[in-house]
Amino acid sequence: MKLNKKPTILTRKYREGAHCAYNWVLDKYKNISKNQIWQRTQVVDLVQAIFLLIILNLLCFSCRMEKASMPEIASKAIIYNNNLPVDGCAEHIYLEEPEGKDSYAVLPDSSSRSLFYNILDTEIAQLPQDIYHGNLQIPVVIKYQKTSNNAELLCGWGKSNTVPQIKIVSITKR
Repeated sequence: MKLNKKPTILTRKYREGAHCAYNWVLDKYKNISKNQIWQRTQVVDLVQAIFLLIILNLLCFSCRMEKASMPEIASKAIIYNNNLPVDGCAEHIYLEEPEGKDSYAVLPDSSSRSLFYNILDTEIAQLPQDIYHGNLQIPVVIKYQKTSNNAELLCGWGKSNTVPQIKIVSITKR
């Protein structure tokens, strides 16, 4: 079964531009070939035309390349519950880098927030009702992908920190 994809506006514009550039190069080459006298301006025009054609082709191929998905990283982490009432920070994840070099706070992106809250809510439901669970820390192993986005992590006294967002693939308790 063939899928009939309509070319996007960018693709059509590229094709039109590439076609015009290709025809221009051909015309310049034909004019030079007919005269057999290569004047400096004609050579420069031809080189510029070829350079333009190469640039247009590079742009076309770079636009067609799909973004490679970020690699999945498995790391030990700790999920912290909301500590805002005692001047701590809102719920977040504290990642330990696999090489053991660095540890830092992160927040899940919107597509993986449900995984984060599912494990947090499950742990809170297992605690007795009369115990304050704001300082709950859940050790986990998390598989995630880095994103280029940041989010604000709220902390006590109106303070907020800008932390990276991650896309959670899976979370398992340690």
